[in-house]
Amino acid sequence: MLSYLVTSTARRRLLELLWRHDAVGSASDLARRARVSFASAYRELKLMEEFGLVSVHVEDGRELYAAASAHPDAELMRRLVATRSSSYPPDDDAAATTRRRARALGAPLPVPAEPVADEEREQVVVDAVRLSRRDATLARVLPVVLWRQRHRLDRKHLKELARRAHEKHALGFFVALTAELSGDPSLDDWAEGLRDHRAKGVRPFFELPSARATRALADRRTPEVAARWGYRMDLDLDAFRSTFDKFAASDA
Repeated sequence: MLSYLVTSTARRRLLELLWRHDAVGSASDLARRARVSFASAYRELKLMEEFGLVSVHVEDGRELYAAASAHPDAELMRRLVATRSSSYPPDDDAAATTRRRARALGAPLPVPAEPVADEEREQVVVDAVRLSRRDATLARVLPVVLWRQRHRLDRKHLKELARRAHEKHALGFFVALTAELSGDPSLDDWAEGLRDHRAKGVRPFFELPSARATRALADRRTPEVAARWGYRMDLDLDAFRSTFDKFAASDA
């Protein structure tokens, strides 16, 4: 899978078809081969066209898409799609355990929950923040976890654990994102107490390589709250909001 390159399932599959298998076809053809909806395929193909990742020509009245072999990053794109990475999203035992434990704290993930003792809640949150840098699905559900656990977490202990793991600033971003999604301004003070004022500039949130075009896509989709915390990420606010609105009201 191309998970280490982009976070959209539809885009990963389409990029593999186009850049690894040299597929050519209409949006409906590629949607069927990628096993994604037509709407998702069409949206992603138009974004790829905008950023020069695909070429388009009309044949018999149909728009046909192909990899843009003249793109300046074409060689890099082909190398990336040819690489099969097992580390993103990570599938090792530690990552699987973190997902199961996050599920126990309310993360809407399709995994069985693994019991978490009260004194372990803060460590599970920190582990989830760390893993979220390589797992976009976990990143998307973290605000749900923080919202459900907001009255159960020892914030001082959580801050210390996050500091030791070098994830204090990232945790602060997720708390700020939760404040925005929930409309609860009381979380903003908590978030600011986690901000690392030494962090300057803008950097990718996800730990993955990216070509120029995929960086441009991330620049376009980065939520404003992420930009305020100095992060660039290929997950827009709507992706977080749809998940939060659906699951945050449920009890953990």
